[in-house]
Amino acid sequence: MLRERYRLALRERLRSLGADGIVRRTLLLAGGVAIGQVALIASTPILTRLCSPEDFGLFGVLYTIVTLFGVVGLLQLEPDLALCAEEEVPTALLAQLTIGMLTLAVLALAIVLWRAHSAPPLPLPAWVDWLLPLGGLLQLAVLPPAYLHVRRRAYG
Repeated sequence: MLRERYRLALRERLRSLGADGIVRRTLLLAGGVAIGQVALIASTPILTRLCSPEDFGLFGVLYTIVTLFGVVGLLQLEPDLALCAEEEVPTALLAQLTIGMLTLAVLALAIVLWRAHSAPPLPLPAWVDWLLPLGGLLQLAVLPPAYLHVRRRAYG
């Protein structure tokens, strides 16, 4: 009797959690993250077969630099876009993120142009220099809108 009552209470509690769809939305977001991780793990052996060790090392270094560029440019504030209570705050925050990232992209572009004309050449392909500003702009184009979609619950 007591066991049955606990089971009914647990079932009712689980039903109340799913009433507003929070469990479904959480599982949907967690599933998307899991699929992304599986894709990354699955693509690593393919990349190692396609690239030489030098190219793969260059890719790792560039990925790290572009990621750090995004952390500094966006100040890790983009998750706050999904959590803001007022409606005016995301707009102001998005403007602040855009200004910060564009400033860093212009600075990176200036460094690229300076290196092209007066700095001693590095033993890297010429196209590598352009990846930093391009990577920063791509992060600006992808991350904040993704968090705004989470805010608007437009992911499923």
